Amino acid sequence: MWAEGAVLDEDGWVTWRLLPAQVSEERIQKLEEQIGAKLPQVLKIFITTYFHYFEGGIGRNPVEDKFVGLLNAWNPMLVRNGYLPFAWDKEGYFIRCMDLGNMPDEEKCQIVQIDHEVMFEFDEETTGRDALAAEMEPVAENFFAYLDALLRGQSIEM
Repeated sequence: MWAEGAVLDEDGWVTWRLLPAQVSEERIQKLEEQIGAKLPQVLKIFITTYFHYFEGGIGRNPVEDKFVGLLNAWNPMLVRNGYLPFAWDKEGYFIRCMDLGNMPDEEKCQIVQIDHEVMFEFDEETTGRDALAAEMEPVAENFFAYLDALLRGQSIEM
């Protein structure tokens, strides 16, 4: 929905009003069962506060298809090895993940990315965390820093 008083700019863009997500705890539990992992609190709060439709870096959480961004990035091998994929980068080459190695301290859970093509070189059943860690590139100190930089339009690569 257009924000109150919003007008089209010269490029045809308009400011949109964010809509409350209205996602229940029960729906989050079903999502966690579906993906086989518990969501960190910070990610839960983010996807249950407002619907959003950011194409790159955060993932889409639109009204009509809740959690599509997270589900689109999903990879069981990453999850099994302690990486929670939540979105693709803007160009669609890298899967962005939260490194859960420091849980439950979410402020110490770095945001990393891995080139999706590298994933084809791994055996989904036997690849371990060390092999994946060698291919991970740091993106942000944590999810808070990641969102802050992304929403401000700043570079998020470390």
